[in-house]
Amino acid sequence: MTSKYQIRNAVIAADAADFQTQLEQAHNDKSRPLCLCQRPPVEMYIARFGDRRLVKRMPGTGAQHDVGCEHFEAPPSLSGLGDVMGRAIQDRDDGSTVLKLDFSLSKTGNRVAPQRSENGADTVKADAGKLTLLGLFHYLWHEAELHRWMPAFRGKRGWRLVRDRLSEAASQKVAKQIPLMERLYIPEPFSPDHADAIEARRRAFTGRFRSDNSKKRDLLLIVGEIKEIGPARFGSKITIKHAPKFPVFIDDKAVTQLQKRFAVEFALSQAYEHLHLMMIATASVNQADAAIVEEVSLMLVNENWIPIETVDELSLIEALTTDNRAFLKGLRFNVRDRPLASVLLTDLRPPVGLYIVSAEADPNNMEIIDELAQQTQIPAWIWNLEDGAWPEIPRPN
Repeated sequence: MTSKYQIRNAVIAADAADFQTQLEQAHNDKSRPLCLCQRPPVEMYIARFGDRRLVKRMPGTGAQHDVGCEHFEAPPSLSGLGDVMGRAIQDRDDGSTVLKLDFSLSKTGNRVAPQRSENGADTVKADAGKLTLLGLFHYLWHEAELHRWMPAFRGKRGWRLVRDRLSEAASQKVAKQIPLMERLYIPEPFSPDHADAIEARRRAFTGRFRSDNSKKRDLLLIVGEIKEIGPARFGSKITIKHAPKFPVFIDDKAVTQLQKRFAVEFALSQAYEHLHLMMIATASVNQADAAIVEEVSLMLVNENWIPIETVDELSLIEALTTDNRAFLKGLRFNVRDRPLASVLLTDLRPPVGLYIVSAEADPNNMEIIDELAQQTQIPAWIWNLEDGAWPEIPRPN
């Protein structure tokens, strides 16, 4: 469904030929677009990304949009977003967002062994006032709307789109008083015909972080797909898909810890070749133009770039996709153990939250799910894995 907006006194569709012109004029005269998915309409704002203008929802208004609108967002309490919004994630009136991070983007003095986000805040205890590395990964994925799925997206999501969406999501985000895009490296789609130019742009970007070990080092933030982790002359080397000539080294001990912390993700990526094992890492860059990992976290996504946590969730999401359902994937951000909606079906009115309860889950989880359903007025569908097959999934209205 193409979104329609009221801009000043005119109604215009997002696919109109003069849409960008209308947005530019509205931005210049400080007019706010109104999304017409609801009555009364929902106020939006205009942001810039590159040479384009974008219509973005105002902070905290996602649930005010119609469930079928591209700007609809689940109530924050259904995912881990509710824990960090307004604290680790602070939206400002000018459309920018300040991110408070619990990991460093610089190093001083001799390099220490890299962290692997195993005993960090994204595993056992979480500080809602700061985003963990995995929490930042989930936030970028959420802002890029890569957790959203509609049947019309089938066959249209490749790495180029994913990279563009992530770059757009990172724009106007500030961390440690520095624009996030100044530190974020996301590989360009690899092209044999343009390999030299792509590599030259990569070197120009990562070269800004190059330093020796005797002074303060600004850290690079890397987001990419892991192609393989193999032995190097000293330690191990991570090969990133689309950036085969970019050496990324990691300590052997850190690899062992990473494989322990993300054992499920490694097992699933090995068993199902269509899955992508995604990495987010902070790294220094040495004089050889090689990245040395400081801290790293992983996320598994399916062929449509929807995040996956378990094999049961994988089977559920694959069934929903095959059945042409529309949904939002719930992301945990800093939350580890509390029950959250795995999926929110958005082709229903009201939408329905899908929860997966394992045999090892805390007995109190059922009570927590009931409370969430009552607070949000979003019905809960529960698949208790002890019962075997999942119950009948509600059909679209």
